[in-house]
Amino acid sequence: MFMSLFSRPHLWIFAALIGTVFLAAIPGKPRTDQNQALNNEAYSEWFRAADGRLRAKTDLLIERSASFVGRSGSVDSLRWAVAETRLAYKAVEWWSAFAFPEFSEEYLNGAPIIQSARLDNRSFARLPEGLQVLDEAVWEETMDEELKSKTAQDALQFRNKMFLMRNALKDRAPQSGEAAAAMRLGLIRVFSLGLSGFDTPGSANGLAEAASSLKSMKSCVLWLDRDETDSEQIHVRFEKAIQELEEARDFERFDRLAFLMEHIDPLYALLYTPGQQAPDRGWNPESRSIFADDFLNPYFYSELKSNRDSEALKALGKRLFRDTRLSKTGTLSCASCHPSDRAFQDGLPKAISNDAQTPLDRNTPGLMNAVYADRFFYDLRAYTLEQQAEHVIFNEREFDIQYAELLDNLNSDKSLRKEFKAVFGNSKASKQNIKAALGSYVLSLRSWNSPFDRYVRGEAGTLPEEVRQGFNLFMGKAACGTCHFAPNFSGLLPPEFRKSESEVIGVLRRPIEEEEDHRDATLDGDPGRFANGVPSEQLQIHRHSFKTTSVRNSALTAPYFHNGAYPDLASVLRFYKHGGAAGIGIDLPIQTLSSDSLDLTDAELLHLESFIKSLSDVPLYE
Repeated sequence: MFMSLFSRPHLWIFAALIGTVFLAAIPGKPRTDQNQALNNEAYSEWFRAADGRLRAKTDLLIERSASFVGRSGSVDSLRWAVAETRLAYKAVEWWSAFAFPEFSEEYLNGAPIIQSARLDNRSFARLPEGLQVLDEAVWEETMDEELKSKTAQDALQFRNKMFLMRNALKDRAPQSGEAAAAMRLGLIRVFSLGLSGFDTPGSANGLAEAASSLKSMKSCVLWLDRDETDSEQIHVRFEKAIQELEEARDFERFDRLAFLMEHIDPLYALLYTPGQQAPDRGWNPESRSIFADDFLNPYFYSELKSNRDSEALKALGKRLFRDTRLSKTGTLSCASCHPSDRAFQDGLPKAISNDAQTPLDRNTPGLMNAVYADRFFYDLRAYTLEQQAEHVIFNEREFDIQYAELLDNLNSDKSLRKEFKAVFGNSKASKQNIKAALGSYVLSLRSWNSPFDRYVRGEAGTLPEEVRQGFNLFMGKAACGTCHFAPNFSGLLPPEFRKSESEVIGVLRRPIEEEEDHRDATLDGDPGRFANGVPSEQLQIHRHSFKTTSVRNSALTAPYFHNGAYPDLASVLRFYKHGGAAGIGIDLPIQTLSSDSLDLTDAELLHLESFIKSLSDVPLYE
């Protein structure tokens, strides 16, 4: 079994774990060799203690799972062992996941859903593994013999993968600035994945796990090379946060907004270290709040980089965005489907096509914060912001034009040639320049200044009670935050913010009213990601799978979902309340949305709607 770990699909990652370090040291405050040596010694002591606890709990988990399979152990005993192992893992995760993020997500604590993978030229569905899988499995209402056996195998797999991680971590002491960066990402993980319930899909033990993470970080504050006053302030903040978590008793009713504002965000700001870098991450370490407008780096997601961007380039992009000469018929521009007064969404069920008679197949997505994704369109067929524009340009039902004709159209305009020369030093438009200009403009459409954002940052004195309750429901009982991750409230996965998720939620052809017979419901037939033209993704797990878009500004972008069949937020929330298609009895075994009813009251649904409306940046559209 151990040798199976080194099968060809994963050989590279294990070699990297054993022999090298994935990430270069993040430069920060200069550290003397003597200080580094002291920190190395402190790290070794911390790691031996934390790893010893994790090994002991993992061994106990394997023992309890074997007993459960052999019918001599109880399910309660197995659940306790999984919970204890998870608590021990959480004490090291803030550092191990920082040092080796891909390995941690794929093998140790990733989502319990099947993912697509590739080996040579073959695509296949990869089964999930790790502690989230175990947490979900042992809290099933009934565990058949197959699930019992798989749970025991999963426990053994976790121990084997932790053996590899242990070898990589034992001498991987934080270098200058890394400890603070890892803690800040750890705080994001605690808030967005832990307290939302994403990390504990079965047990909902997120409060205890958050406390375990924060306790471990607190024990390492002295690694930060801060003066005594700063260290004491950070230490006290950690203590108060841990105390609140330990005193809380109800995961659903926990006040996440108060915890964010009183503990998580202040700690995030206190741990800021100038000069940090974040290679291969969308997170911006220069940000001072999790809800700051610079929390994410938009240039991480585009071909255009910050040193090539400018106000002049953005202005040119804005002009091109509204120019109908980008289409063959001369009747369509980007703004035709993305008008600025509606958060760059047209308000139609399906987007208009170039014949003005037959609509396109899907609803028009809004463009605010669209840059924050590693894949684009509902079916994730484009890999960059600029590539998304080209799909529209070449599509025979949209702009339906080739670059040669498009360039002739633009270069015939003297004033436009003058603007291209001012920006690029060349008076003629080119393919690359057009992509850069459009990318600059769309990249600038960013939304982080809603009433809710301003309140969290301390820039607004009050927040309506229904919005406060709505946020706590969104991040708690209603489980919205387990797919629409804070702070962008989209499928961009924290804390690295590198990967956009898609989900099979079972959107219906039309919404079903409360009083209707659910047997009349029909699943929408759009195959979604399964038919996106990416050969490696033509797997059944992607059939009816669609990108998880941001709920920011969604109060302005009705109708909803890829088919535009849901006229208002109330109909969308009712759909989720009932657990999607599977929740009302439609056979959809690959649905990734939980089919369980959320048991939300009418008042709670209204609170959720109030919160979503509070995420609107109205001044941007005037």
